[in-house]
Parts: sequence; structure tokens; C-alpha cells
Amino acid sequence: MIKTVEELFVFFSSQFDSSKWGSDDAVLQFVVTGDRGGEWNASIMGGNLSISKGKVAEPSMTMT
Repeated sequence: MIKTVEELFVFFSSQFDSSKWGSDDAVLQFVVTGDRGGEWNASIMGGNLSISKGKVAEPSMTMT
């Protein structure tokens, strides 16, 4: 069972399928509200996904 936001993003990372994503590059910003929230970003470049804690300057999309 996923208990933290960090565990959720680790799970997302393990489920990423670059063949379903396509060839587009993107930087996605996530702003999670609440007591255990925070800011996370997912960078998809050349079919590779990396997820980091924190805020990026110019994301392709922001989801709160």
C-alpha cells in the first residue's frame, strides 16, 4: 500500500512505458496539497523518465 507522496511517485516511475508515451519530451510539475504534500516534477526526455522533488522553472504542464 502506498502511504506517502514519495512512494506514489516511485510507483508512477515503475509503471512508465515509453512506447505508450510516444516521442514527445515534457516536464510535468505536480503540486500536492495537504499536510504531507509537496512539489514534484517528472521529466520525460528521449523516452526516459526521471522524477525529482522540487519545482522547475518552466514546466510543460502543472497539476495541482
